[in-house]
Amino acid sequence: MSWIFGILYSDDSQAQFRDFTPLHGSSLKVFQKENEYYLAIGGNPQTCHFDDVCTDGVFFAGVGTLLKRKNGATEICPTQTWKALANNPSLYSSLEGHFVLLTYTNGSVTIRTDRIGLRTIFWAYHNDSVVISTRLDWITRYCGGCSIDYGVVGSRWILANQFSYKSLVHNIHRLGPNGELVYKNKNIACTQHSFEPDACGEYSIDDIISLIKEYAIPSQQNERRLTLGLSGGLDSRLLLSCYLNSKFQNFQTHTFGNIEHPDAAIPKAMGEREKFLYYFYNKPIPEASEIIPELNGYLAQTNLVESAATFLRLRNYRDLESQNILMIDGGFGEIARRQYLNRIAYRGASIIREKNIEAVLSHLKVNRASIFSHELTTQMENGSREEINFMLHSMPDVDKIGLENYMDLWAIRSRFPNFGSDEQARLDSFILNYMPFAQPQFLNMVFFDSTSLEEKRKTF
Repeated sequence: MSWIFGILYSDDSQAQFRDFTPLHGSSLKVFQKENEYYLAIGGNPQTCHFDDVCTDGVFFAGVGTLLKRKNGATEICPTQTWKALANNPSLYSSLEGHFVLLTYTNGSVTIRTDRIGLRTIFWAYHNDSVVISTRLDWITRYCGGCSIDYGVVGSRWILANQFSYKSLVHNIHRLGPNGELVYKNKNIACTQHSFEPDACGEYSIDDIISLIKEYAIPSQQNERRLTLGLSGGLDSRLLLSCYLNSKFQNFQTHTFGNIEHPDAAIPKAMGEREKFLYYFYNKPIPEASEIIPELNGYLAQTNLVESAATFLRLRNYRDLESQNILMIDGGFGEIARRQYLNRIAYRGASIIREKNIEAVLSHLKVNRASIFSHELTTQMENGSREEINFMLHSMPDVDKIGLENYMDLWAIRSRFPNFGSDEQARLDSFILNYMPFAQPQFLNMVFFDSTSLEEKRKTF
């Protein structure tokens, strides 16, 4: 992934220059000051942004993809915009994309995350200092002696995804969506805010389609080819239609995995019929000596959001890594069709209104192998109940916003930052990318459009 790793020293006896390269690997930039800090940023240069030098005790470092919408066009922001955001937080609400942005100003550190929570950062106290990183596994290795929080892990095993923004490891903290962490005078203040739809008008299906087209073809996209992750699903095919029904030609599509699978066979048939550039990637299974280290890194970064088997398909991203290319992905488009949490929606608002944790749990359980001891399984089930309780008490009144909007908001607040963030961070290490359907303005329109669900399901 494109990553950040740092130590904020608060004990002068600890504050000595050290080489952390064995932990985080080669970096693009290191900022360090004796007795104060060590901060490194690295990974894919296209998704890393930082100051060249520390000027007057100020610098910034950010990872991800920052988007700016202006006059009906979406722009991928250059480093200058990241710097402007670091210097002027009031710009924050006008920008989209996924990112972690760190700003250092004369002994104070501020870290911000995007409004949806598709990128995150972890932090922990260790030996009177604070260690921060976008990689949870690096903090555990640096601190040593860490233990898994099976209550939180349980929500990722027993449920479809975690609901809260807790870390999977005891005593390591995670910054959630729309988060701000401030380190000053050896103290940390941390806030985060779950996504809240902005009631800024009522929209039609034409407004939504117009916005999708804007996201699908960003401005100033001439020198860099665009590649669409294409499958047999509705959302990537909707994005494909944006390209085929426009004058934009500097695009291609790609698909990973078994060519016999419908998600590969359908795009192949469409490419042959519509005559657009179509690429299929399916790396052979490597020898054990090669695949085991890669698989260990994959599992450390994805944190149980995907099965280990998906590694064989998703490792094909490396074939796109060397190309000067922008990837558009149709992930989370299901939100416009209300495809999440329908098992609760069909049961009705009563179990939500009553905050019936057991009833909600019974409808959200996912059948997975029973591989844990009875003691750990009990911890995981209790942790899942705590996660459900967190959601039931942090969500708005179901009767005020309606059951359908309630379930959509539940999905955005829990699935996007928990199911999406780990793979998003890993993907940033290979290629510049973003998801049109996971942008705040699109989600606002979904909540405040005047279109019936039946019409939306015909469109999406």
